[in-house]
Amino acid sequence: MVTQPEKVDSTIRIKGLSMDNVAIDAKARTGPPARQHPMLALRISDGPCLYGAGVPYGHGNVFKYRGRWARLAKGNKLTSTKQVWQQWSFGAFGDRLQFVLDREVLVDTQDDELARGAVGARVWSTTLYLDDIRVRKFSLPEPSVTLPPRK
Repeated sequence: MVTQPEKVDSTIRIKGLSMDNVAIDAKARTGPPARQHPMLALRISDGPCLYGAGVPYGHGNVFKYRGRWARLAKGNKLTSTKQVWQQWSFGAFGDRLQFVLDREVLVDTQDDELARGAVGARVWSTTLYLDDIRVRKFSLPEPSVTLPPRK
């Protein structure tokens, strides 16, 4: 479902999915005309409220929208901001938000107001190509090893 709440343009929600401890993983590539507004989005509610993570101007960022945009946290500048496919992951667990790009944690931040909500992506005046989208349960710390089932 594509919704366009006032001032939060082009938020794409994964139909009917609303979760609390969740991550969205996708292969992502930004496109023209500008590359500052594409984001993976979490906890989208009818408030309007949403959290977005992306790489505007070559920095990993996590933003919050509740009537106006506010940056919650900013990561280091990326070494390459070319329009190439990258693995993005944006997760929420309890009061923590984590944005990972190509297995490197760019932003790890907190917000006491996190609540259950929808999952999706957001674009505005730009293009965001997504492939291999996966929504999953999220925990911190994330498991690093998978053990085979006992026989």
